[in-house]
Amino acid sequence: MKTKTSTVALCALLAGPAAAAPGESAVLPPAGATTYVAEAVGRVIDVSPDGKGAVETLVEVAGTTQNTLGQSIFDQMKARCLISFTSDGAKSSAVGACTETDGDGDILFTSFDGQAGKLLGGTGKYAGLTGSAVFSLTPEPVSVAGKIAFSVKHEVTWALK
Repeated sequence: MKTKTSTVALCALLAGPAAAAPGESAVLPPAGATTYVAEAVGRVIDVSPDGKGAVETLVEVAGTTQNTLGQSIFDQMKARCLISFTSDGAKSSAVGACTETDGDGDILFTSFDGQAGKLLGGTGKYAGLTGSAVFSLTPEPVSVAGKIAFSVKHEVTWALK
């Protein structure tokens, strides 16, 4: 991402319609580590050649998270992301920003560049949160043209300021 300011602004834009249903969510420990998976489905917004032989694809996706360790933290969050994929045929990369809204309506802002992710804080219990993540993206089959689906494993560590 170009700047933290633009990433946070993009996350704030995404936050609006992503609110989860009210409910009880996990208490966030002041520091920790966990693993969760987001299953996401979305749509292709734009496909453009960059003039240098590569193609850029902008997608919007939404999905739900599941903590794979059985913990309540980062579980059943509603995720919404904007992602830019670049491919030149031999290699591809992805950058993006997401909002993840828990059952209390608190929002976590995240960004990523390839497999490297950042936890950028958020609202409520996520205010002051910082951290990092390793992302593993697995494409999933989709039978509808213009749609995209994948699962994303997040291995995260965090601390509250």
